[in-house]
Amino acid sequence: MTSGFFFRGFSAPGLRILYCAIALFFNLPTWAAPAMWEVRAPGGGQVWLFGSIHLCTAQCFPLPDAVIRAFDGAQALALELDPNSAATGARVLERGIYAAGDALDRHLDAGAMAELDTALAKLGMDRNSWLRMRPWMLAQMLVVLSAQSAGMQIEHGTDLWFLARAQAQNKPVLELETADEQIDSMDRLPDAAQQTMLEQSLSYLDAPTMQRAMADLLAAWQSGDAPALAAQIRKDLAGGAESSRIVESVLTRRNAVMAQRIAHYLQDGQQVFVVVGAGHLAGPGSLPEQLASMGYRVIRTR
Repeated sequence: MTSGFFFRGFSAPGLRILYCAIALFFNLPTWAAPAMWEVRAPGGGQVWLFGSIHLCTAQCFPLPDAVIRAFDGAQALALELDPNSAATGARVLERGIYAAGDALDRHLDAGAMAELDTALAKLGMDRNSWLRMRPWMLAQMLVVLSAQSAGMQIEHGTDLWFLARAQAQNKPVLELETADEQIDSMDRLPDAAQQTMLEQSLSYLDAPTMQRAMADLLAAWQSGDAPALAAQIRKDLAGGAESSRIVESVLTRRNAVMAQRIAHYLQDGQQVFVVVGAGHLAGPGSLPEQLASMGYRVIRTR
């Protein structure tokens, strides 16, 4: 497993359980295309917020013309993190591995370890290849592998599409977080919460389950149903105090940091196209909600 492969999976915040969960929608009102918001400041600053799917299929394209026009008119692209950064990928690997003398079986209960041993043995994974991974890192890896087995590809992720277009247009690429801030959102969770994340990732190793989830995720993203996405995030991460800690750490607190950085773009009069995992644009504490609370004009345009 190379650092580049793992980092791209790590930052895949539209399918990932930790950042925006697996979205399933039932009989709820929808829009006709992926969601986008426009945010304006009195001094002329303008930001577009677009919800991304980080692993997808060719069905994610083409993107709507209005989205492409907004991007082409922006001065810069902002992502959570640059997925092509080798330095950031190396940092993820560095912090995602326990120090010598420590291992996963010291942090999970016996039942969880038994389930993990059985599931990963079926995948042909040698125990020594994952035993020193922290739970959040292993959970991320398993979700990415499961999504890929269901036909989703990192190369078809919409954030990579925007990154390539930005590079072709010589647009600056900005980062809304540092690698350590994003890692902290998971690493600061207690062992019990990280075990919850890992157990949920194991449920998606069943291929038919993951295929259904990915099909529903793609349909939901294409419809742009932000209210349903918010409801599903809370549903998928329901289950008591540990799940509440996960939502608070990997969504709400990160949104607060990213909103402050977006506000700086607005205050400086910049025009920036922001691409983040779709879960960051839905529900209580979402980026549109936080920016509106700061006094900016926030309009749903798609």
